[in-house]
Amino acid sequence: MRTSEFRKLIKKHLAPTLNEFGFIGTDHHFVKDTKNHVINAIVIQADKNGGSCVVDLGVHLDFLPNTIKEYIPSSKLTVYDCEFRTRLVNELKWFQKNVLRNKEREIWFRYGHTEEESKTVIQEMKDMILSQGTSYFSQFN
Repeated sequence: MRTSEFRKLIKKHLAPTLNEFGFIGTDHHFVKDTKNHVINAIVIQADKNGGSCVVDLGVHLDFLPNTIKEYIPSSKLTVYDCEFRTRLVNELKWFQKNVLRNKEREIWFRYGHTEEESKTVIQEMKDMILSQGTSYFSQFN
């Protein structure tokens, strides 16, 4: 599946859930202004070769300039402008982390070949954004 097709599915199946949580945006950039100087951002970044994407989470404080000393309104802010950033990672079980000493790694989501496969991937992304994203963003409120 091409990135443009996958983004249409994101707009249809992921964006409404993010909107319910106060995020506004397009098919791959979403921003939430919490009104307490904290801005949360999500971007679904496509792989340059296509076929997969990664989810970046960002937090910025509206009174700080970005890294190139510009003040950007929340409506124009992206994860790349945020002072604090992370990516969704594979969540390890206690045994994997403490006994096997496995390391958490960022997750690249494969689009899938069919619309049904892609919808399954988007549901997985949604679940992880709601669990890891909520936890990450709550550190700043």
